[in-house]
Amino acid sequence: MKRYAFSTKPEKVDCSSQQPSIKPLFFQETLNHLIRMGMTNGWKEHTWFRVKELENHPSGLWMGIEEDFLKGINHAKAKIRADEELQANRSEIATPALRTVGEPGGSEVAAGTTPENIGK
Repeated sequence: MKRYAFSTKPEKVDCSSQQPSIKPLFFQETLNHLIRMGMTNGWKEHTWFRVKELENHPSGLWMGIEEDFLKGINHAKAKIRADEELQANRSEIATPALRTVGEPGGSEVAAGTTPENIGK
């Protein structure tokens, strides 16, 4: 009869000397993916369902993902709003405001004028 060098009883392992867990990296990658997916039209409901599913996962690996997801979504939306405001401000500076006929600095072309009837 052969004897095996391993036991069927699990041993306690000292993790302090081993390499760090990949949980934070995997958690962050999954969180980033969910945020990107949640910002995509048509995927919001599915993404929210998946976030809730992961939050309640029995392994406990995903505890806190719901809160982090909401923070990430709010941050991403705020960044988009800030970028849109910046773009709008840039376009206002680059494009002078249109003025009506008769207004100082206004156009001499009457409203309703098309390229075909100019000069007629």
